[in-house]
Amino acid sequence: MRSEIPPPGPAMTFDVWARAIVDGVRTRLPDVRAVRKGPRLVIIRHADREAQLVDDGGAFCISFRAGDCAITMSGLVDRDRRDAFTVRNLAHSVLGFFDARFTLPD
Repeated sequence: MRSEIPPPGPAMTFDVWARAIVDGVRTRLPDVRAVRKGPRLVIIRHADREAQLVDDGGAFCISFRAGDCAITMSGLVDRDRRDAFTVRNLAHSVLGFFDARFTLPD
């Protein structure tokens, strides 16, 4: 059973989009650390894992790394919507990457 996908809401700037994802992750993992590295990169860390939020100019992207691995394990792209609905879903995906307890729907 699929839930309804609402029509796109107002598009967010990268700053608002990144802050909303960090805040969404912190609702369940308050000890998550986030640091801004310039105008187009935010790094979120939890334990030995890292998610990088990047404004690549054409899309907002999230890439994941674990431990000392310099290779991206996977990634997500928000090219079109950049709205609150998408941010909630992306924050949930980041939560699931950091802690498997959050891989199931709410």
